[in-house]
Amino acid sequence: MCALWWYIHQVKNVPLPNPDMPGPFDGTGLPLLCRGTQFPNNGAGPLKIYHELIIWFDYQLYSHQVRLYRAWGLLWKSPKFPQPVGSGNPLVFCHNELNMRNIMLDDNNRVWLLDWEYSGAYPPWFDYAVLQGRANAVNHDRRLPRLFRLFIPIIAGNHSLIYHHYWKRFSDLLHDVKKPGYFEELGIDTSV
Repeated sequence: MCALWWYIHQVKNVPLPNPDMPGPFDGTGLPLLCRGTQFPNNGAGPLKIYHELIIWFDYQLYSHQVRLYRAWGLLWKSPKFPQPVGSGNPLVFCHNELNMRNIMLDDNNRVWLLDWEYSGAYPPWFDYAVLQGRANAVNHDRRLPRLFRLFIPIIAGNHSLIYHHYWKRFSDLLHDVKKPGYFEELGIDTSV
């Protein structure tokens, strides 16, 4: 567990080529499509600045609120996207798909992190949210081992407040996002 914590700590301290641009990056410096469990269906973006990431998440919540209101007349107060604490950069390098299939131990007891497909510059709590999602998975085959779950705050940083007050309430509805232009086609003003 210590080696895994050290690797994740090192990953979060990798200098970002564009510190305010969320998502994956390559040598071009251009924004790329954000993908991973936080971005279902076709992903998000490309997003040029951190504020666009906030707008994307806020729009997903707004869309869900409209669906609830249209279907059942419910008004729901949505949580706000977590703002960065302190004066540091709101984005760090995240693996963004930590799970038991992507954490390997070799014959010499060295830890290897695999599958960097969804990695990129994201808020520091993203890896924590992915691990907690696995810890609470309904499907037992996808759930993290009990002992491993205890170490999540150590491995990925303790972001339990963000997870419980924002992400956990938000993640279920993310997987029901409609296609772009869906609400406009219904005549619903999404500029609010």
